[in-house]
Amino acid sequence: MNRPRNIFLIYIAIILIFGLIYHFFPGMIFEKKPSFIQSIYFSVITITTLGYGDFSPKNDTGMVLTSIESILGILIIGFFLNSLWHYYSSIIERKQNEQIDSNLTARNILKLKNYYSYLSSSIETYKMAFAELTTPLKNRGGAEFRVNPEFIFSDLQDLFGMSLLLKNGFNTKVIDIYFEKQDQLVNDFKWLMASFDLSRHERLQKNIINFLTVSVQQDLRNSLTSYPKTQAGEKKLSDILVEFIKANAQCPDLDQHKSSVNTPGILLYQTLKFQINYIIIIEEEFNKIIA
Repeated sequence: MNRPRNIFLIYIAIILIFGLIYHFFPGMIFEKKPSFIQSIYFSVITITTLGYGDFSPKNDTGMVLTSIESILGILIIGFFLNSLWHYYSSIIERKQNEQIDSNLTARNILKLKNYYSYLSSSIETYKMAFAELTTPLKNRGGAEFRVNPEFIFSDLQDLFGMSLLLKNGFNTKVIDIYFEKQDQLVNDFKWLMASFDLSRHERLQKNIINFLTVSVQQDLRNSLTSYPKTQAGEKKLSDILVEFIKANAQCPDLDQHKSSVNTPGILLYQTLKFQINYIIIIEEEFNKIIA
């Protein structure tokens, strides 16, 4: 309602209304009935307080009427100028805010790019641990030793085996290494979420949150790391689980193995599938940012 255009239209409407009054009730101002143009002309010089003197009120009613129009004109001009100032001030403020937002976004992207130069190495370390965990021991030295999002359930058969990577010391179980690298990546992602504005990168933010959520909610380390140390009759729990994994190329139905020795193996497979898919999307989104 207080936009400059609306106030200007009110100003024009008042000129027309008073012009019509002067035209149809000429006795207050004119000696004889004026033309419509003369009436509008008198209304204009009255509302603008110019008062050339070529026309003037002839009685008290005319004086009151022209005084009202003059006062309205002064008030409306005041409202108009005030509205105009606020209107252009809001435009300037919006442009300034847009510029500030643009600068902050550019700085945030630059910081994200710099941080990703570190984070990418953390992701690669995690992926290497993922590859060892999801690749049978016999395939870890060949061309197949790489991250394979399409790994099958039986590929987890050597999860309790030792790492073949020199940096891992050859005497650490791949399942332990995986959880260690997962923890490192989880901490890096938490720091990323706390330190950067990802609101403009919704897909990246969503998949980082998904990775963190599934990593925390489906943390099976207490169960799985205890299996090699726990006996179940003549066998260790780890041996029972490995036999089960080897016997099933495809992941068995969890509902048929609830609360059994095999449950953590099935949950691990499902968790790994979710995690690697989230990691793939996260890398894709970061590549878009740094491109």
